[in-house]
Amino acid sequence: SFEDLQNNFKLSSILPGGSHCMMNAVNVNGRPFMGPNLYITPPSSFTHFHQDGHGTVDSGHLCLSGYNEVVMLRRLPERHKCRALELLNGSSNTSYSTLYGLPHRDDLDPSLGWPTKGAIRFCEEMGYCPSVFILKPGQMVHINKGRLHAFRKLSTSSLHVTDCHHDLRQTLQESIGSTEQLCFSIAWDWMFKGVTSEGINRELSSILECVRLNSAHSLQSLAIPETALLFLAKENVAKHSTTSKNDSASLIQGRSLSVEGKAGLEPDPMTVLRGILASLQYVVHRHNSAVRLSKEWGWEREEKQFKWAKVSIDEKPNTWQDPGTFSLDPYGAGDFFCKFCMEELSNIYMHCDGCEKLLNKDFNICSNCHKEGKYKVSFYQMHPFSTKRFSVLNHTGNMIQERAARCPCKNGKPCSNCNFCTGCSCKCHQHFTLHYRFMGIGDELQLLSEAERIVGTDKISHSDETSARLLSLLSGTCVNTTMIEQASPHRRETSMNVEVEDSQETKPGKQS
Repeated sequence: SFEDLQNNFKLSSILPGGSHCMMNAVNVNGRPFMGPNLYITPPSSFTHFHQDGHGTVDSGHLCLSGYNEVVMLRRLPERHKCRALELLNGSSNTSYSTLYGLPHRDDLDPSLGWPTKGAIRFCEEMGYCPSVFILKPGQMVHINKGRLHAFRKLSTSSLHVTDCHHDLRQTLQESIGSTEQLCFSIAWDWMFKGVTSEGINRELSSILECVRLNSAHSLQSLAIPETALLFLAKENVAKHSTTSKNDSASLIQGRSLSVEGKAGLEPDPMTVLRGILASLQYVVHRHNSAVRLSKEWGWEREEKQFKWAKVSIDEKPNTWQDPGTFSLDPYGAGDFFCKFCMEELSNIYMHCDGCEKLLNKDFNICSNCHKEGKYKVSFYQMHPFSTKRFSVLNHTGNMIQERAARCPCKNGKPCSNCNFCTGCSCKCHQHFTLHYRFMGIGDELQLLSEAERIVGTDKISHSDETSARLLSLLSGTCVNTTMIEQASPHRRETSMNVEVEDSQETKPGKQS
């Protein structure tokens, strides 16, 4: 059972939600399911090259019986991943999208086989550091996020001399004989946090970059890096403050409480904060921009377009709402991905008032998709069975008519909320409310300010470059000095002051 694995596995810290997992600070119900799962696989079957969770999660594979032939590359940027796939598959066929597809599909190119020794040699020359090995019973492998890898279950059949596992299989068969074994494995996904500040920075920046690439392909990432990052920041700011107070009090008694009582590799709060700072600046910058964008969007639509569209801002976070009457569970793991681009909705999201009032369902999207007017679709199915274009059954964001009672379309009744015809004119699905999931934008900015104050000048090397690289993902532009300055404490403090002024002018529920 899972409980037995948790209690007896010697590396329980690397299980989903373990102490070395980014999701450790996130409540259990807020974590997506990542296993462990039991796999029973016959010999000779194999999994094509892929990256787990589209590059956003680590994975652990524990072999119980049978043998797994594995090929794994180091973490690479996207363009080198594509090049590596061409070398390993022996083809530049773009129809097989390993990066943004699934490794188990019916439409996979049947010509795709196992890599040859020559392909592995080319990967070595390119600096891709390929690892070719056999995972044996009792052994476990940790596959870091973003690393292309493939598995094949060992069989007794002989391999062609050019196969990259030919020599390894031949040597192994001399010791185990020719009896085939069914493969039993336990596998899980998780989000490795890192141990040093530099390592934590690399893990977070890598996962955030993959998330943006997945969003550009309308793919939902398995990981929840932004939510985990905010919880990590809150936890370690609180831990550092508590540790500092305890250390100050302990000086009187001549002892220090900051030294851990046990020998371990878990990073202390200062190490974590130094490592997450650049990524935290990027996430908070995105959220702060989203709030401002929503306010400015309201002004623009009055002057230009979106005549019937409205945006409200709920200043009270979801966590402050009455759970008995509020329909959303902010600590849950469902419905917090954009309906269109599948982006994670960690703390800021746009909620369709029409779907809430007329359908009693959640239609949540990101601020960018709302800004682009993607919600103005002719039809988005929300009803489990009906595909009718009625505003009382499904999301209908582009009803342009302005007909009320006795509508000539004769396709619906007047809406109980806006009084327009539900078959051609209802405007309710053009009304959205910006929600804060866990904390208001002022509290989010304050959290970042606290992290920056604690870290001070003790930043990791190249932290500004990491911030600039992440910020460049927002617009797809090149890194420049302005982007580096956007993450500075001074700019953040100015933004906080302006946000306070804005919040005083905007009352809860006020429409832009």
